[in-house]
Amino acid sequence: MTEPILAMPDSEDMAAPHPRGAVPAFLLSLLTTGLGHLYAGQPAKALRWYLIGLAVVLLMLGLTVWVQPGLETALVMLAFAVAVAVDAARTARRVPPAPRAERYHRWYLYAGIIVVNGLLLQIPRSMTRSRVEAFRIPSSAMEPTLLIGDYLYVGKTRAMREDFHHGSIVVHRSSQDPRVMVVKRVVGLPGDTLSMVANVLIRNGRRVDEPYIKVDSSAEDPAANDFAWQRNYVVSDNPDDYHPTVRTWGPLVVPFGSLFLLGDNRDNSYDSRYTGFVRPDQVVGQPMLIYYSYDKYGPLPLPFLTAVRWDRIRKRF
Repeated sequence: MTEPILAMPDSEDMAAPHPRGAVPAFLLSLLTTGLGHLYAGQPAKALRWYLIGLAVVLLMLGLTVWVQPGLETALVMLAFAVAVAVDAARTARRVPPAPRAERYHRWYLYAGIIVVNGLLLQIPRSMTRSRVEAFRIPSSAMEPTLLIGDYLYVGKTRAMREDFHHGSIVVHRSSQDPRVMVVKRVVGLPGDTLSMVANVLIRNGRRVDEPYIKVDSSAEDPAANDFAWQRNYVVSDNPDDYHPTVRTWGPLVVPFGSLFLLGDNRDNSYDSRYTGFVRPDQVVGQPMLIYYSYDKYGPLPLPFLTAVRWDRIRKRF
């Protein structure tokens, strides 16, 4: 009796199953919202989550333009991303192994999606950055108002670049290097007559009350050769006899189209006393609030976690 000839299975029947891992789905979703669901074999769900995620990003970025942003903005975006990633991991765990890999299960396709998504997000981010930008305080020149390790949101709208008054804190481009951003306080506007006597600021003949400044009573008051530029603006019959010190100088008249800026830490601030007047068009914006702060010199390890200054977060200006 002739043995029956067994039919050979086709290539599709012989293909190994392609299970979807929960961990890759979770990580891919964190990289790009919806990518984890695509990996799990749910392209329609992936597109839906991507569009929702894009709407959330645009909403959060929009809020930073119209209201003062805070830590809640970052937490909302993080919570959303993690929630979608968890859903992607659960979806990948529930989906049965496919008999073969789909055409969109290719690493180069995932890489391309991540790159394109990153480029697309740069558009709203660049638009937002033109109105709000984050800065970090690296020096003690504005202590005690701003401390080393403070992270600020700075408003860069037209009003915040052009509408300032006595006492305004502004971020401006350095006259020596425009790439360097400097934060100082406006103490002199065009037409003001300024002087300082023993670290006491006098404006238009009146002493200025400055409860926010820091003064080292034990510091010396050396003559300042860097103040020679002041001779062109000093109110004096003989400018050549003008010999200012760090704590005693003036009176100077602030010319039209100029600002005079000082740091709150008067004995440790490289400001208009040294560099001269600042043009209003050098002003980038004004601080809105502190969104994070930590003491980088904290005694415990990992100071960005263990030395957070919780009382300074959300401080507004």
